[in-house]
Amino acid sequence: MRLLCSGDTIGLIAPADWTPDDLLEAGEARLQALGYRTRRHAGLTGRKGRLAGPDEMRRRAVEEGFADPEMAALLCVAGGYGSGRLLGSLDYGLIGRNPKPLVGYSDITALLIAIHAETGMETFHGPVLKEIAKGEVPVGERALLALLEGRFPAAEIASLNRAARPIVAGEATGRLIGGNLTLLHSLVGTPWMPKDLTGRILFVEDWREPLYHLDRMLFHLRQTGLFEGLAGLIVGRIAEIDERPAGLGGDIDHLLAEHFADAPYPVATNAAIGHAQDKATLPIGRRVTMRIGDEGLTLAD
Repeated sequence: MRLLCSGDTIGLIAPADWTPDDLLEAGEARLQALGYRTRRHAGLTGRKGRLAGPDEMRRRAVEEGFADPEMAALLCVAGGYGSGRLLGSLDYGLIGRNPKPLVGYSDITALLIAIHAETGMETFHGPVLKEIAKGEVPVGERALLALLEGRFPAAEIASLNRAARPIVAGEATGRLIGGNLTLLHSLVGTPWMPKDLTGRILFVEDWREPLYHLDRMLFHLRQTGLFEGLAGLIVGRIAEIDERPAGLGGDIDHLLAEHFADAPYPVATNAAIGHAQDKATLPIGRRVTMRIGDEGLTLAD
């Protein structure tokens, strides 16, 4: 996979939700100020309900983005909904013959996991364009671009994750895999979700899910055996949890402790990934070492 260089073109695609033009323009202006060119896929401003156009248009955006030799990396403009609708029709052969970074999170998890599974290439769980446009990820954008340029941003990741807390303190080494918990849960039983994560560091995050929904998904994944044999687990900040209908007698910290306090591997919570305000980018497929203790979470390449 090629490294991003100053002056390269970052392709902008919308596999899920549509994004207003003012945010597209602001995001492009920020990337250009950082020294990159940008190119919008022709279908970027399509719209069908909340989606950025029909499934066929959004599928073409992904494939044509990979096929375009001038696009050095692909940045999704937003998450939301719709990426999972594309998985069964994507040309993974074409994608694998044109390896380049694909960046996004939340609903984009479906694409990140499927493309990694089908091609073996690294994919990047990190900020989307609309957050860069709003100035919401000042450290996260530096960490993302460092990764794409070939430097592992250990210092930036550590600074973002000083507030991460140990459920089980310790150190582990393994290849990263993960993303949005709801999307990972929806991939179980499909050809794209690995059945065995032995030796891997799993990361999960989510947003606006009721506490009992999170509990249900964690129990389901446990019952599939997905947590067995992990090298480590990183739980991101689960933002804006609706705890009112839970009736479980605790909060997210109690829930995570109930599930993972006895895990035989290190477990971090409150990590700055996913729907955190500022966030680290995690390269799916990359072998890293995680350390979690009272000083926070660090990752080293």
